[in-house]
Amino acid sequence: MPVHTRLRYTARRIFEVALKTIWKHKFLLADLLIIAGSVWLSFGLRLGGDPLFQQFILSIWTMSVLALILKPLTFHVFGIYRIYWKYTSSKEYMRLVFSSFLASAAIVLALFIANSFGLNSSIPRSVIMMDWIISTSMIIGFRRLAYKKCLL
Repeated sequence: MPVHTRLRYTARRIFEVALKTIWKHKFLLADLLIIAGSVWLSFGLRLGGDPLFQQFILSIWTMSVLALILKPLTFHVFGIYRIYWKYTSSKEYMRLVFSSFLASAAIVLALFIANSFGLNSSIPRSVIMMDWIISTSMIIGFRRLAYKKCLL
């Protein structure tokens, strides 16, 4: 077998394995994008175009990092990534809503602990609620869209 054929086969095989790995974790990747976007969107909706937005930039990054760690971890603990979304009922959606609520509560607790250690990351309470509503509805919407459009 010529060298260029072997290289082409190897490159194609690496691409196929990478694509399967990404496809296997598509919900996790989508959740990470949705979670990061919902934090920024909730701050944007709360603060608008005010000059206060610049004052809250440390809080935005702090909450983004905490949300990107705690929400997928909570979803994993509650088995959200093991659900076969083609055959879901309201029970699975309620589990997703509850796990998202607990993740938001864990973020509030982590922010409280961070403030007690001197990290000044004051976050408006409405941002936490808006983040929970936006991220939960977008995650559920993505799963329904993925099923309806045969992305599964």
